[in-house]
Amino acid sequence: MGVKGRRLRRWRGAVNRLRGRRLVNIAAAVVASERRRRADRSRLEAAVVVVVVVGIDGNAVVAVKAGGRGVMMGITEVGVDVGSIPLMMTSTSDGEEGRGAGVGGWSRASFLRVVSGGALAAERVGASGLGGGVLRFGVLTDCQYADVDTPAGSKRLYRRSPQKLADAIAHCNAMGDLEFLLHLGDAVDRGERSYDVVRPIFRSSVVPVHHVAGNHDYEIASHLKGQVPMLLGMPAAHYRIERGGWRLLMLDGNAVSTFAWPEGSAERREAEGMVAASGGRLAGYNGAMGVKQLEWLRVELESAREAGVRCLLCCHYPVWPVDGHVLWDADAVLEVLRPWRGVVAAWFNGHNHAGNYAVRDGIHFLNFKGMVEEESNSYARVECYADRIEVTGFGREVSRVLRIGAGD
Repeated sequence: MGVKGRRLRRWRGAVNRLRGRRLVNIAAAVVASERRRRADRSRLEAAVVVVVVVGIDGNAVVAVKAGGRGVMMGITEVGVDVGSIPLMMTSTSDGEEGRGAGVGGWSRASFLRVVSGGALAAERVGASGLGGGVLRFGVLTDCQYADVDTPAGSKRLYRRSPQKLADAIAHCNAMGDLEFLLHLGDAVDRGERSYDVVRPIFRSSVVPVHHVAGNHDYEIASHLKGQVPMLLGMPAAHYRIERGGWRLLMLDGNAVSTFAWPEGSAERREAEGMVAASGGRLAGYNGAMGVKQLEWLRVELESAREAGVRCLLCCHYPVWPVDGHVLWDADAVLEVLRPWRGVVAAWFNGHNHAGNYAVRDGIHFLNFKGMVEEESNSYARVECYADRIEVTGFGREVSRVLRIGAGD
């Protein structure tokens, strides 16, 4: 082999070695890139709080909150894959904005890789633009205990209520994932001593129990009526609870009534006059929210929309469908609620022990069955999602799925 041949061989060898090194480097780069991608995905998945797609005027705004440190937002047409959404703005926990800062330490490119890779799920929650995380709680109503016999022709087993209540709470405790329990009124049927029996049972719950007061809760000595909220552990006659992107408005249907005020009080005389003037239209065992509370409700709903949270309204009394148990001012309540489709998901109540259900203006009105009736128990587990509420009934309570914003 001549000089030229040996030189050509050396050159070919050098080129092949360079090619080999380049291939190795390329392979190493691919492996490193994949590792970075997986690490990015793992870090983001671990820290993401919520990914939401909401419809606004035919567009979709995507907001991704990660690690409690910032938010990324983008806008596109509804139905476009999340990964293809151009991110418009990033913000840090310090309120700084920038185009490439990323979220919680991730670059914009890494963030898009993770999202487009399908690691995260986006959920469209409707045209209202409101979110709402997953919320799980138990519902009980009309325990209505009293140490009295069952009246002739009645199915109310007053003395059985403490055991039913204890059984229901024990089952809810065993579920292990509930945030709280709701009792929708009438914890007792009559007599202040009845509270001494049911209050320790309510305290057996491993999660907080939130009450609204019912008409029978006020069937105690006149001078003790003002203590009913305290006896039930309520912060006020009506109040608000915030949990996981949901706002529960706990409403007082006894504000105008013949039973929630001491004898001889101006409030009681006014309510008695209303019943007398109604010619039998207003039942004395019902009540009304009143003008001031209705204004409070309207302000709370406006605030909820601005805050981007959904509302559940909880009251002892129904307002729809119309039956003999509805609030005296049910028409006024429905008028307040009419514009709030999508903001108000549902109205939950007790009072009518037989239960009831209807939907109006996109709001579900669910009357849970009374625990005091019959031998079998009645209570429920409720799971609230962005697009639906799942009710799992136990005993006589019915299971159902309530689609948010659906219906007439």
